[in-house]
Amino acid sequence: MTTDDSQAAAPTINQIVAHNFAQARRRAGLTQQETARRLTRLTGTRWTEVTVCNAERSVKGTRVKEFRAIELLAFSELFGMPVARFLLPPADENAAPAYALGPSDTAARITSRRLLDHVLARRPKGEYRDLVHEATRTSHNTPASQEA
Repeated sequence: MTTDDSQAAAPTINQIVAHNFAQARRRAGLTQQETARRLTRLTGTRWTEVTVCNAERSVKGTRVKEFRAIELLAFSELFGMPVARFLLPPADENAAPAYALGPSDTAARITSRRLLDHVLARRPKGEYRDLVHEATRTSHNTPASQEA
């Protein structure tokens, strides 16, 4: 995912997800058809080879898929990666210096560094730390038989 002129539209977070989704599928050695079959089972929503192809083509296409939270969780489960991995900007030296928060030219933009701050919670606030602590404490009390 690169930009070669400053006039180019900033990639959106959905294009970052599409880029990371395509990379994860290729690294896992899965075909688009097998990925679709597994995502259908995980999400309960019908995915086809064309659906997977269109999601991956969102990186550069004019029709960018808007990914849902359930899909990010399914990607995490399918590829064995944390949800945050799909939100990380590419580590490419030619990666965009800023990302758009929405699809229009008027959408706000954030820098790669700021995006990383949001995804990785590199500067967590007190309330967030407390929520993570509570969720972690609570999840350890869940019997393994109740986990999927």
